[in-house]
Amino acid sequence: MGRFFFFGAALALIIGSVAVVRWSGDPPPSSAPVATVSDDLVGLPDGSTLIAGHGTVTRDLTDWLQGTAPGKRTFELGGHQFIGHSDEMTPESGGRLPRLIAMLRAYPDVDLIAVGHAAASGNAKEEDTLARARAEGLVQALTNAGISATRLSVESRGAKEPLPDMLPESEHNDRVTLTLTRRE
Repeated sequence: MGRFFFFGAALALIIGSVAVVRWSGDPPPSSAPVATVSDDLVGLPDGSTLIAGHGTVTRDLTDWLQGTAPGKRTFELGGHQFIGHSDEMTPESGGRLPRLIAMLRAYPDVDLIAVGHAAASGNAKEEDTLARARAEGLVQALTNAGISATRLSVESRGAKEPLPDMLPESEHNDRVTLTLTRRE
């Protein structure tokens, strides 16, 4: 009886595998999004993996992290990072946090400076305060996720460093940039 059970289970597994292979080989309906995972899958030294498409900030970050030379590099995250003229992250920004946390966990020899920016409002003190609050919010989220506070620091640029292709008053200057440093 036990043999029949194992034989039946193995046969069901084989039939199920064939059905999955056959089903996945069929073209998806035209309205279904197609995600390809090929060389976009990046392995991290701690055994975790990330999907990092070519030409994305995540891929630039992982490519730099996989290097071994000490050094420093700044990354613009892009996208709409904050809700209005506030320090509240958008869902898009919040969605990036797990990837950043995974990268920092996998590379404990890398320190991060969160550099806050704000769109010009005409009040330099308010801009600096808002930019600092944004950077501090990111650092707090990282420490809450277990990244050592000794690896993290905060800077504020207020509205002094707008993106080159944007007007200073653009909401795209409401952002945080990352400066990563690999220790020797």
